[in-house]
Amino acid sequence: MIIYNIIAFRALLALLLVSVPHIACAESSLETDNQELPSAEKIYSSYIEHNGGRANMAALNTFIASGRVEVEGVGLYTFRITRKQPNKFRQKVDYTTYTKEMLSNGEQAWTIVAAPNQEDKVVELVGDELSDALANSSMGGPFIRLAGQYEKFHAEAFEDVRGKPAIRVEIDPSAGIYYDTVWLSTEHFQEVKLAFSNAPDEAADPIQTEIYFSNFDKNAGVYYAKEIDYVVDGLLTQKIYIDRVRANVGLFNSYFEK
Repeated sequence: MIIYNIIAFRALLALLLVSVPHIACAESSLETDNQELPSAEKIYSSYIEHNGGRANMAALNTFIASGRVEVEGVGLYTFRITRKQPNKFRQKVDYTTYTKEMLSNGEQAWTIVAAPNQEDKVVELVGDELSDALANSSMGGPFIRLAGQYEKFHAEAFEDVRGKPAIRVEIDPSAGIYYDTVWLSTEHFQEVKLAFSNAPDEAADPIQTEIYFSNFDKNAGVYYAKEIDYVVDGLLTQKIYIDRVRANVGLFNSYFEK
């Protein structure tokens, strides 16, 4: 039997958002001892600066990441994620007996389920599912979308995330960012944690989801998280391992069509 939602595709979308390659540069870390919290504008400018500046970020045309997803109590699966500027993506998860893909050309989005000796099942996303996919299809991370919206986010506190210092940033819902809270490393200004809550339906209690990013590495000047933990209501549900990252590989637009 095909289980369509073993792996939460939002976990992979979170990977796409945050692990868009960050071009490393030699910037000093932010000292937190006796320091006032930075302003929203300072947070944003530091984020851009530590990611190599706008020119380097604009030069990133395509991004491919491959790795494994370990689902607690279920199994280990491989995946591949491909993105192209400005808003095209394709991601594939290889399950034991079938594969599932989600892709978008920037205007439409689909899921494709393929299994041996069966006809591929193609579903075009509509309504909230389409809006959700398109909202998460841009190449940049959450902070890229906050350009100029300094009144819609603020630094709340200096906090440790798994023993490493970070700035907790609260984001107003009107900013159009799915995540409620983002933690930025004070060392390299990468996102080290995201958090959001949602309810399956109006009668249900909200579900709290936290996504942790760790084991950062560089590949040809590209800075990215090699491990992502997906925690739901305090329980680890998925662990993502990034095995390979490639940037600026030539890709035709037709690759992002069904």
